[in-house]
Amino acid sequence: MIANENHRPKPSRASRSIPKKTKGSIVGQLTFGEEHGQGQCLVFESKLERDVALVSIYAPGVVDIEDQVGPVHWVDATGKSRKHTFDFKVTTVRRSGKTERVALVVKPERRAQTAKFRDQIERVARSAVPTFADKVCIVTEANVCEKSLTRAIQLHGARIPVPEIDTMLGEISNIKSWTVIRDALSTVGLGPEGFGGILRLALLKRIVFEADGLVTMSSRIRSREGGYV
Repeated sequence: MIANENHRPKPSRASRSIPKKTKGSIVGQLTFGEEHGQGQCLVFESKLERDVALVSIYAPGVVDIEDQVGPVHWVDATGKSRKHTFDFKVTTVRRSGKTERVALVVKPERRAQTAKFRDQIERVARSAVPTFADKVCIVTEANVCEKSLTRAIQLHGARIPVPEIDTMLGEISNIKSWTVIRDALSTVGLGPEGFGGILRLALLKRIVFEADGLVTMSSRIRSREGGYV
């Protein structure tokens, strides 16, 4: 049985509607945060936006990501007042305890490198910082780390609690030395069916992985103390 199966996720917080379909691209919705309880809906207007959202959601220190945030009022080169809606706003809590809000503009590399676009975003950033966000970043496909995306997709797929598995994994979160996942699961009487539970332990910040990228049954884990997800 899946936990929270009767709990609908919270609706998207987007400040504007996105089209139901676009030519040559994809639009969609995902949910996140179910490992902590009720999920949160998030909309995206391209595969690149989806990838950026996933990498951001599962990046270390990230506590929230908002979709289609704004609008922010800004003035263009001709003096005309305009509005800009950011694709995402990511809130991160650093190890020092400091909170940072980063507004993301997601665009393909070919467009992001044009002088006109960069001038526009520089003007938007002047209006957005520091009241709306602490900084503004342009994100392209060149900024999406494949290892981080692979890991994020795995974590995302395992985020829904499975109580009958998860209750068996408590001892694993106390492992002090690097241990192969297959061996760790065998100590609690589980095999491959427990793999998703290992990923959820990482989501809940109870264990860390030795290496970046794809997690397999041969990957090594230990308790979170002194490490990062």
